[in-house]
Amino acid sequence: MSTAIIESVTVVIPVFKGLEITRACLQSVYESFNYSDFRVVIINDCSPEPELVNICREYAQHERIELIENSENLGFVRSVNLGMDYAGKDDVVLLNSDTSVFADWLSRLNGVAYKEDRIATVTPFSNNATICSFPEYSEWAIGYSSSQAEGLDRIFSECNSQDWAEIPTAVGFCMYIKRAAINAVGLFDEEAFGKGYGEECDFCLRLRDKGFINAVAAGVFVHHEGNVSFGDSSTERKKQAESIIAEKYPQYSGEVMEFIRNDHLADFKNKVVDKIAESSLPGSGLALSYKKRAADLAGDLSKARHDANSIASELSKANKEYKAVCQQLNHAQSLLKDAREAFSDVDNSLKEAQQAAENNARDMNVLTQERDILVEQKSEIQSEANRLREQLELIERSRAWRLIQWFKKLLGKQ
Repeated sequence: MSTAIIESVTVVIPVFKGLEITRACLQSVYESFNYSDFRVVIINDCSPEPELVNICREYAQHERIELIENSENLGFVRSVNLGMDYAGKDDVVLLNSDTSVFADWLSRLNGVAYKEDRIATVTPFSNNATICSFPEYSEWAIGYSSSQAEGLDRIFSECNSQDWAEIPTAVGFCMYIKRAAINAVGLFDEEAFGKGYGEECDFCLRLRDKGFINAVAAGVFVHHEGNVSFGDSSTERKKQAESIIAEKYPQYSGEVMEFIRNDHLADFKNKVVDKIAESSLPGSGLALSYKKRAADLAGDLSKARHDANSIASELSKANKEYKAVCQQLNHAQSLLKDAREAFSDVDNSLKEAQQAAENNARDMNVLTQERDILVEQKSEIQSEANRLREQLELIERSRAWRLIQWFKKLLGKQ
């Protein structure tokens, strides 16, 4: 058996909990050394399981496997960043410890990664990989045993070889990342995504902003248990991550829904389904069940499209009515604006009249005060005239006055 030398790739496996599933993962990676020669870095994120720690140390005895042991729990994102940085100039594969890989899986991922320069990340198919799930797009798809998964990987490789397609984002359970991509946008965002979930989406969307794309390797299948390390807190972590992604990339959710709705990976999956259905391999019954379900879904899709057209017609009618109401509202607002302007004019005129009335009242008060002063002065003058008249009468009645009058007459005769 020939072994492909892939010197420029480091597989980073963060480990925390899950003894048996981690053992299975490390063993599958170890066995794949028979097909591809690459470096592995296990990161023990301060696991609370002593047996798990011992297993990691045992595998680290292999010359191509190294072990980093965190003195404290850093969380998934910081541990992954530590691994990517430790890998130096190598490309990196982030591999969850609850996965199983088969045969020359890494050579096939590497082959797709270098199909085009603009490919930044590559994700395989899996039973549990959201948009890269087989047979259906599902949050947690149908499970398989490891033996079934190995057979599926063979069939995926036979049916799809080095075929690939663009996808909105990589899926973090098994994520091939070219070093050029890391150099372009840096590592995962530790501050925003804490101990995990959503960090790979943010990373991939940052890459898209730089002109890169994310790909699915249609000829690779990796088994994924899912939700081992994070345990019961995973739901809350996912909600937090979705909120951050929605705020940073509001268009992203719609893109994913469109990708699922149009089933962009259907051709790859259908080839595998047909191959399983015609074979005696484990899972043939499942494949036939999937084909029947696919037919049922096609009927449901047709009905859904009919319903969607009806809804679109109703929405169009409602939109016309809405526009008419908006026009009426605009007219009413225009009338209200005119009324407000008229009211403002009347209010200004009223204020001017009130001011004039206040000015007239002040002037009237001044005139009244002046009239009262004149009346008082007239009364005083009259009093003074009466006094002088009385004095004159007294003078006229006095002897001196009569004597003066006699002298005037005497002088007049002479």
